[in-house]
Amino acid sequence: LIMGLVENIVRLNLSPLERAMAMQEIIENYRYTQEQLAEELGVDRSTASHFLRMIHILHPGVLKYVHESSITFGHAKALMRLKDQDAQLKIANRIVTDDLTISQTALLVDQARPPGELSPEEKEFNAVERDIERVVGPTEWWEAISIRQGKNKEQLTVDFDSRDGLKKLLLKILEAL
Repeated sequence: LIMGLVENIVRLNLSPLERAMAMQEIIENYRYTQEQLAEELGVDRSTASHFLRMIHILHPGVLKYVHESSITFGHAKALMRLKDQDAQLKIANRIVTDDLTISQTALLVDQARPPGELSPEEKEFNAVERDIERVVGPTEWWEAISIRQGKNKEQLTVDFDSRDGLKKLLLKILEAL
C-alpha cells in the first residue's frame, strides 16, 4: 500500500499542495520519517521538508493559489520565509496579478520581513534594494533590474537594449548608492 502511494505521488500530475498532503498522510499514518519518504520519492530531504512545512506555514489563500497552480512551488518556498500570513497572502496576490518571478517574490519577501528576523547583511541588502528601487522607479526596477539573493552576498543583473540605456540605468543605480 505504501509503495503504491509513493508511486502515485511520483507519477501523477499532483499540485504541490496535493503532493504535500499525500506526503503528510504517509508520515502520519504509516510512521515514515521525512528521510525515508524523501528516499522513496527520490528527492532531497530538504525538498520533502519544504513540501511538508508548506501545509503548516502558508496562509490558506496562498495554499489555494498553489493548489490551482496560480503560483509555483518555488514561489511558495520564498513565501515560507515570511512568518506573517497576511503579508504572505498580500505578496501571493501580487504574484498572481503582476506575474512575478520567483526572484522578484524573494525580494518582496525579504523586504517584508521584520528587521528583527534579518541578519545585519540582509538589513544592508534591503536598504540598498529600497534605495535603488526608489531612484530607478518601479517600472524599470521590475523590468530591467533583478537581484538574486543569498545569505552573504547578492547578485545584481541589469537588462538593457543599448549602451545609452545601460548608462542611464547605471547612473540611476550610482545615484541611489
